[in-house]
Amino acid sequence: MQAIAESIALGQKEGLDRHRLLEVLSHTAVIAPAHLGKLSRADVGDYSAQFALGLMNKDFGLVLETAAAAKVPMPATAAAFQMNVAEFNEGKEEDFSAVIALMERLARVETTDAKALSKYHAR
Repeated sequence: MQAIAESIALGQKEGLDRHRLLEVLSHTAVIAPAHLGKLSRADVGDYSAQFALGLMNKDFGLVLETAAAAKVPMPATAAAFQMNVAEFNEGKEEDFSAVIALMERLARVETTDAKALSKYHAR
């Protein structure tokens, strides 16, 4: 999910339309079928917990603990775990796909939700 989140943030930062980007990604071979629903929910800003960040963090911890005991380095998993922890620390009960929103904030891209809020506050 972290790689997907990064590609979405980069695409937007480079000027791609978020909705179109998510649509195109959902038709590529690199997106696992299990993640298709995550992309459609992210498209409308829905990060309600289907598989909560806390549960994903637990699983990351177990994987990294097992890998350490087996002396198998897992740097990409460790980095993804840290990004999950960063979003988890926001204190919301969210789906693990909320790392998409985290990457968008870090990349300082304006999402559809942010545009709608700014229009609402401009009234």
